[in-house]
Amino acid sequence: MHIFNHSSVLPLKEQYANEARLIYGETDAYKVYNETMENLSADEKEKRFSDIEEIYKQIASCIDQDPSSDEVQRLIEEWKENLMHFMTCDEELLACIAHTYKFDARFKSYFNQYGNEGLADFLYSAIMQNINR
Repeated sequence: MHIFNHSSVLPLKEQYANEARLIYGETDAYKVYNETMENLSADEKEKRFSDIEEIYKQIASCIDQDPSSDEVQRLIEEWKENLMHFMTCDEELLACIAHTYKFDARFKSYFNQYGNEGLADFLYSAIMQNINR
């Protein structure tokens, strides 16, 4: 799959983390996230970010499916499990993250760099479907 090999795509650990800090920096969840990150080795951080980025790539490959499809929802569950390594994510926080992906231009731009202009909207729909199951 070559859509993920564009040199203009910044690694998740750089762009996603910067955008998250701008949006969530003052929240308790983000403070827990920061504490967790401080306790991880560089290799552990790299592995966790790589795992999440791989999930985003897999979700992007499913963009022609319905966001409520079993495959997409399996990937959203995997994404949630990975987030839980960093912080506790209740439905309210997940909805907030989904909303940010869809409506914040910085996040939308990050996801849409993968070569599909609809990925941020798709992620939003898939996450909201998961919450409302």
